[in-house]
Amino acid sequence: MPQLSPFSASADLLLRLLQSSPEMPQSAAHLARLEPGLLDYLQTQAADLHYRAVGEARDLLDVALELLEQPLSTEHQRRLIERADDELASAQRWGELAANARFCLQRPELAQQLAGDARAAGSDDAAGDGGKRSRGRERSAG
Repeated sequence: MPQLSPFSASADLLLRLLQSSPEMPQSAAHLARLEPGLLDYLQTQAADLHYRAVGEARDLLDVALELLEQPLSTEHQRRLIERADDELASAQRWGELAANARFCLQRPELAQQLAGDARAAGSDDAAGDGGKRSRGRERSAG
């Protein structure tokens, strides 16, 4: 199995982010692993997808409003409104992804700290102590 370079691993993560429509947007902690050039590209693409989804939702709502005066089944009207709602939800997810990428670009030190905190929380969960170890460290440090 070929060894992936850090750049190709980052590019692979970026590709998966752009191809998927996640229920939960990728957090800044997850995005902090990407290189600045990839973060910039991700932020640009996600912002573009956000605006496209908002435009599509607006168009669908315009059609739905125009059709309110026409004899149209309530089922058809409901489907139009549901599609607009889906587009708005998609726009929100893309907007959050763009904002998280922008945060990682503008505040890389905080993004790295978040990534470290997320990894520590994950290792605490994997150890089965429910985070008690990290809370103990906080108490002893304070």
